[in-house]
Amino acid sequence: MSGIAIIGAGGHGRVIASVLQASNAPIAGFIDSSVKGALPFPLLGKDEDIPQLIEEGIITSFIIGLGSIRGGRSLRAKIFDKMLAFGLTPAVAIHPMALLSPGVKIGAGCAVMAGAIVNTGVSVGRNTIINTGAIIDHDGKIGEHVHIAPGVTLSGNVTVGANSLIGVGSTIRQGIIIGENVTLGAGSVVVKNVEDNAIAFGNPAKPN
Repeated sequence: MSGIAIIGAGGHGRVIASVLQASNAPIAGFIDSSVKGALPFPLLGKDEDIPQLIEEGIITSFIIGLGSIRGGRSLRAKIFDKMLAFGLTPAVAIHPMALLSPGVKIGAGCAVMAGAIVNTGVSVGRNTIINTGAIIDHDGKIGEHVHIAPGVTLSGNVTVGANSLIGVGSTIRQGIIIGENVTLGAGSVVVKNVEDNAIAFGNPAKPN
């Protein structure tokens, strides 16, 4: 039976596997070039093996199993586009213990981890991570290739631009606009808008 290829077999990739498994999604295995340690599902090969895996009907869809370490056009975004070029369909991984209000829009290739809460009117762009225990309140707009890290709280009407990383445990006041390619440090408290390409942190958060 065909299944989902998880691109990357590190810690984040294994979490993605557990989310897919909890939601009874068909997992084919991992694609990775340098694996250390045991994996919960088979190692299918490397990127160059993907055309053959598609031809053999082993994989039909994919999800990125790499996290983000900073904002900007990340490896995750580049690999996402590469997988689309192979003709694979992006899968979505939503843990059954995440809470999504009716009408929430989740883009292709997204991952929503256990304990996340996404409230009414929120839209989330492609290939974005809503990590463990993160909260996105009403009417938020989250761009593509974003990483909302564990324990983040976004109040209502917050906008996060494409390719941005919102660091672990950060809090963003209602109505704030976070630009594109932003890195927000762990534990930051954001009370003013953050410009594109900024690195900001602290309480209150200030550009570095």
